[in-house]
Amino acid sequence: ATEDKVVFTSSVDATKSDTSYVTVKKMEWIAFSNWDEFAPGYHGNIDIYRVRTDGEKPTRLTTDRANEFSPSWSPDGSRIVFDRDGQGTPGVKLHVVTMNADGSNQVRVNSDTLRAWMPDWSPDGAKIAVTFRSSDRAGIAIMNADGSNFTDLYSIPCAGGSCGVPDGPNWSPNGSQIAFTNTNGSV
Repeated sequence: ATEDKVVFTSSVDATKSDTSYVTVKKMEWIAFSNWDEFAPGYHGNIDIYRVRTDGEKPTRLTTDRANEFSPSWSPDGSRIVFDRDGQGTPGVKLHVVTMNADGSNQVRVNSDTLRAWMPDWSPDGAKIAVTFRSSDRAGIAIMNADGSNFTDLYSIPCAGGSCGVPDGPNWSPNGSQIAFTNTNGSV
């Protein structure tokens, strides 16, 4: 993979803007989830695919009856993390799964006691940030890439089993911060 500089401009006020530059690796592959009823072996679900950035035909990486979403590449491009509904029914039980870039060696990394989704690799590839929901809390957490050392970073109580859920954690380029959408829509 080669490197390029990418410009980010943000503005909360139309009269002010903040521009910063980060160095990012150009990836040769894109991973995505797709519900394709015409794909060979279709069984009514959403799978993870990968495609070369030159437009080569996509390759399906997951083939079970569960739905898989939110793929995220490891920084070195060797692994993909994604979420999988545990029973083929969206929202029943969500698990975070890692696999090799070719779809082999699929390993669930979160425990059965909570739902976890929207995984994102840390820039150094050592940790994964996730949205989670347990029986009494919902929030953002990090864990080692193998699922160990699950650490709740921000959570809210779920009174009576119902609560809003922070969502979509994303690491900063240097790995020092994680941005997410809060239950009130703020970041």
